[in-house]
Amino acid sequence: MKGATILQVLDELVRAQRRIISMFEIGFADFERDTQQARFHALEAAWLDLVDRYFQVRALPDKDGGSPIGTCCRYALSDLFELYLLELSHYFWQEKQRIARCDCCWRYFIPKTNAEALYCERTIDGTSCKKLGPVLRRKANAELNTTLRLYDSMRRKLEAHAGQYENAAPWERERLMDFGYEQYADWPEMARQARTGYLDEHLSTEDFLRQIDIFGEMTSYDTQKLILAEPGSTTWRKRIKLDIDFNPEKEFLPMDVLDFNEENPQ
Repeated sequence: MKGATILQVLDELVRAQRRIISMFEIGFADFERDTQQARFHALEAAWLDLVDRYFQVRALPDKDGGSPIGTCCRYALSDLFELYLLELSHYFWQEKQRIARCDCCWRYFIPKTNAEALYCERTIDGTSCKKLGPVLRRKANAELNTTLRLYDSMRRKLEAHAGQYENAAPWERERLMDFGYEQYADWPEMARQARTGYLDEHLSTEDFLRQIDIFGEMTSYDTQKLILAEPGSTTWRKRIKLDIDFNPEKEFLPMDVLDFNEENPQ
């Protein structure tokens, strides 16, 4: 009996934490600059029955069955989950502090200022998320987007052309591309503007690559810009909205991936 009681207590704790994680994923993960109303409505849209049941957590009436007396309220809580929701409901009553999710470590935090905060103050291997986050974001974007990888490749190639031309002897330049530092000086600004237009979706992938490929070295402009689904419409979010007790550790078993591109894949 003692063992069963302990398991029941632990199960209640895990279930409450799992539900709060689901609620934060739906109501806080992508609402860094939104209002409290927007956060609450996101929870309401996902689990209307739950919101109707728990928000606000039931306050005990006075002896005549009316509203609580004075400024102090007593609350009737039946389990740990209701205690969490009581604290969360008090959060929704105020506007001074907001909850945000760090784009680097993916943990939640309360920003210290009113300005938009993408990264928290935590450190990873001695480096703060504020310093590490922007670096990882740029790296991830470049790796996820074939077009931007081609842009970086073209930039390095033209830098190499210019350096080779400038360092060559006059009689050696006849067999090289007539492209030195003077000609290269105009390319970065032009390419930067084209890159901005591409990221802002003012330029198609083909137009962007054609603009930066000033010597026609690319054999094809047929690549594809990676388009990610809106956060609220991903399969992950849909699973959470369908089941507030959704546990990815049970749904997705760990697996090892064999990459034959690596050396000695065995």
